[in-house]
Order: sequence, then C-alpha cells, then structure tokens
Amino acid sequence: MRGSVISAFSEPEEFEVAMSGKGHIDLIFTGKGRFRAQSTEVRLLHLRLASVDERLPRIAFFRAPPETILVALSNGQGTVPIWGGIRMQGGELITLGAGQCAHMRTEGPCRWGAIWLPVRQLIHYGGALTGAATPPPPALCHWQPPLRLGRQLHRLLWAAVRTTEARSLLIAGAAAAHGLEQQLIHLLVDCLSAKPIGMAAPAMQRRIEMMTKFEVLIRSHREDKLSASFISAALGVSARRLREHCKDHLGMSPMSYVRLYRMQQAHRTLQHGDPKMVRVAEVAERFGFHNPGRFAGAYRKLYGNLPGETLRRGSRAGAPPIVLRNRTVVSNARAGN
Repeated sequence: MRGSVISAFSEPEEFEVAMSGKGHIDLIFTGKGRFRAQSTEVRLLHLRLASVDERLPRIAFFRAPPETILVALSNGQGTVPIWGGIRMQGGELITLGAGQCAHMRTEGPCRWGAIWLPVRQLIHYGGALTGAATPPPPALCHWQPPLRLGRQLHRLLWAAVRTTEARSLLIAGAAAAHGLEQQLIHLLVDCLSAKPIGMAAPAMQRRIEMMTKFEVLIRSHREDKLSASFISAALGVSARRLREHCKDHLGMSPMSYVRLYRMQQAHRTLQHGDPKMVRVAEVAERFGFHNPGRFAGAYRKLYGNLPGETLRRGSRAGAPPIVLRNRTVVSNARAGN
C-alpha cells in the first residue's frame, strides 16, 4: 500500500483544494452552519479509495480526472448523495467517465465513498477476466449490480476505510494491499460488465451535457447581468426545461443557483480582502449585485453579518487541514492522536 491519509477540515476552501486532486472542482453551500468535513484516503498501487464525511448540505461540480473513472458509493447513513439528479440507493453505483463533468449534491450530513479506477486497468482486467474488453463507461452512468457483488464491493471499501481510521496494521503490508486491490478490481469489472440501468439513456447524457454548459456559462458571465431567458436561449433549451433540469440536478431554480454562486464568490472576496483596498459596493457590482442595499440584506441573511463586517476582519489565510494520521510520512498531526 502506498499510504493512507486522514484529514479534518474547518475551512471550505481548504477542503476544495484537497478534493481538487480527486476531480472535485467547486462547492456551493446550500445550508447554514459551521463547516466541518473529514476525508480518509487509502492509496493502493493502481486504485485510490476514499471516504468523505461532510456536515453541511452543498452542491459540488465534479470533473473526473483524465484517464480515470470515478466510482461513487453511499454508505447508507445520513442523507444520500444525488449525482446528476440520481438519488443513490443502497448497493447502487454511480460512475463518472474519464474527464467528464457532473453535479453532485447533498441535502444534509452525508458520508459517501469513492474509488478512482484507471481506464487502462478496467480494460486490461476486463479482458483477462471476461475474455472481452470492458468498455469504459461514458459520462455519468447509474448501476445496480447483483446484490451479492454490490454488497462485497461496499464491504471491502468501508472495511479498508475503517481499518485505516482505526490505525490498524492489517492492510499495511504490500501483499495484503495487493490482495485488496485485486479483489476490488475484480468486483468492479464484474459490476461494470453488465449494462447500466435506464438513467444512462442518451436523454440523460444530454441533460448532463446541458448542465455542464450551464455551469460554464454562469462562470464565464459571473460579472454580467443574467436572466433565465438569456441562459435558456444560450443553451438552446426552453425556460421550462431549464428549470426542470436545474431542479433535478441542483435542487433549485437556475437563477437561485446563480445568485448563490455569486454571493459565495463575493463572500470569499470580502473574506480575504484588504479593507484599505477593497470596497463592498465594488465587490457587489463585480458579481452582478447592482443594488448595494439588497446585496447587504441578502448577504446578512445568508452569512449572519453584514458584508462590511466580513471585510473589516481583514485578509486571513484559510486554516490548513488537520492531518489526523498519515501512514506514508512522519505525522505532523495536531489532533486525533
């Protein structure tokens, strides 16, 4: 085993940075409260396993790493993750194709797991085990493997995570780690050899593509005045269909998401701004809030204080993640010993 790391986070931006190497792009928080998250990562020779425990509801925009398939699982506790409008059930899998994008949201405290599988390993082992090449899944697919296979895959993933969190040495040896990886790859090949269930239909893939274009559009026009009619026209869909897709994928209307995204960008700019150089009205204008009074009221409702109060705290660096345990280097743990 190459190693394992357990990290705790109290700052959203540090969590985003840590997750970016796993395909995570951006977070939009949809609930109030103090941010808390913990991730447990197990690195094998070819696979990476992870368990992520989050406290606040949020929407994430994911891109799977190049040449790597993201396989997502739910541990069945707390709220379940919703990938591309698909609410995961126990024993099911979601795959995101190499380099593909999708939204994933949570509606409350949630613990979810993931396996990063190199495409070449799926093709290689698929041919060796089944006698036929296992094609890598495109875009976002929804799978319901046979109950026995699904249970075995979940059991292996969560057992590896629990072992790491308990500081057990049971999987520390190279031979044990190799055996664990072989079992996981074999199970993944078996689970992905069948056809995904109906949500992998071309219509679903078109929705994923449209929502990706929607995300790119609002980011490229984050300082411009946007309307639902402009967005739907730019995407080539009706306003009704745009609302339906955003409700399924984001849990809210397109304009609610645009406002929330821009408000969070403004909040971070003020949070790290220099009071001598930055003006609240200019920040509001930059992110499309052209009425300072309404901006201040909406900001206070969301963050509990006025934008000027955030700015006066001055520039502050995000607290670094607390590395609870690191099995590959000498620990610099500040907690959890």
